Amino acid sequence: MDLPSIENVALKIQQSTQSTDLPTLPTVYNQLRGLLAREDCTFENVAAIVQSDPAITLKILKLVNSAAFGFNSEIRQIKSAVRLIGFNQLSHLILGLSVINLTESTEESEFNFKQFWKHSIAVGVGARLLLSKSNVPIHLELEDAFVAGLLHDIGKLISEKLFRTDFHRAIALCKTEGIQLITAENRILGFNHQETGSFILRDWGLPKIFEYVCYHHHAPQVPSEPHALAYMACATHLANAISKALDLGSGGDPYVPPINYEAWQYLDLPLNELESICQQIRKDTKELYQLMF
Repeated sequence: MDLPSIENVALKIQQSTQSTDLPTLPTVYNQLRGLLAREDCTFENVAAIVQSDPAITLKILKLVNSAAFGFNSEIRQIKSAVRLIGFNQLSHLILGLSVINLTESTEESEFNFKQFWKHSIAVGVGARLLLSKSNVPIHLELEDAFVAGLLHDIGKLISEKLFRTDFHRAIALCKTEGIQLITAENRILGFNHQETGSFILRDWGLPKIFEYVCYHHHAPQVPSEPHALAYMACATHLANAISKALDLGSGGDPYVPPINYEAWQYLDLPLNELESICQQIRKDTKELYQLMF
């Protein structure tokens, strides 16, 4: 399932006078990715790299011990976390948590970063929860669903950084005309946050799952056959709408996006669990937001 071309967005970003200010991947994540490519990688090696960053270590331990992740016993050491969730999933969690540090909140901006991250956390929590309750015929990594949800709107951060004036105009337009932000972005910028997000995730060389989910979270493709990327995109799509309906943070506009109901059917989710799912998303988002901020 290939992504449509984002060459137009790449060109506009490269032409931006602020293109040299594009965020880069965190040092710990880069070191970890290099280590994981080696055949002699060990739990001890991975733990040593993670522990070199005390802030990330603390956040990882808080995250895996949270009710949202629901592990049975308390995890006190990074080595234990590595053994429990695996090398790749731990590295993806570190990526998601580190990206939060790429921005700072400012109450004076048209775009509130703390509310943005609260929304993103809610979508990550929701995507993970929805997949955990789905009846799909293939194995999916729940931690990847959390990170995919956390990163789904990262394109907004890129537009805020590189095209701030026009991005703020798009935010204002969506509010005055009562339209979705993605529609306003297309009208004013000529592209949208799905495309800018896909560009930066591809530029970082991340696993395709994150780029794919970012590109399709507003309009997921629903194939007839089982497909891991499609399941992740559908879960993020639904979690995005649910988090907006529950008013958990803000992605820049106040509107609940249209839902593709085929996404719910594709995940084979029991409709009678929707109320309890919403309650759990609200509860887990509150807990994780307090842990991270």
